[in-house]
Amino acid sequence: MNRMSREQVIQLVWEARAAGRNPDLRNLDLHGLDLEEIDLKRAMFRGSNLSGANLSKADLSRTNLSKTDLSGANLNKAKLYLANLREAKLRGAYLQEADLSHADLRDTDLSWVQLQDANLQGAKFDKAILKGVDFRNVDLTRVDLSHTYRDDATFSN
Repeated sequence: MNRMSREQVIQLVWEARAAGRNPDLRNLDLHGLDLEEIDLKRAMFRGSNLSGANLSKADLSRTNLSKTDLSGANLNKAKLYLANLREAKLRGAYLQEADLSHADLRDTDLSWVQLQDANLQGAKFDKAILKGVDFRNVDLTRVDLSHTYRDDATFSN
């Protein structure tokens, strides 16, 4: 797994967009990077390590984050509309006020994630692990949590 800096990520994204392609950031070591407020729409992160990264206020709409490690990452106020997070690890991540509407979170480990005030409208959670998740003030419109593991989850408003 190659390690990249914030500047290298920005350069790669810029070059891909200039060539009319989606940014390819697959299988990279990006743990702990500060990627706050970066436009990463439609980027491919599949298999990358973003654990502990700061992605707050980043635009990750329509991004492929499947099989990505986002454990402990800061995704507060991030845009994850229609993002593919299938089989990702988000254990202990911060997603307060994030937009996860219509995101694919099937088979994802969301244990102990902070989701206060997040938008989860239409998100898919089949077989997700939601142990200890804080769903306070979360919009769960059109969300089916029936096939999830959710021990110790909090649902009060």
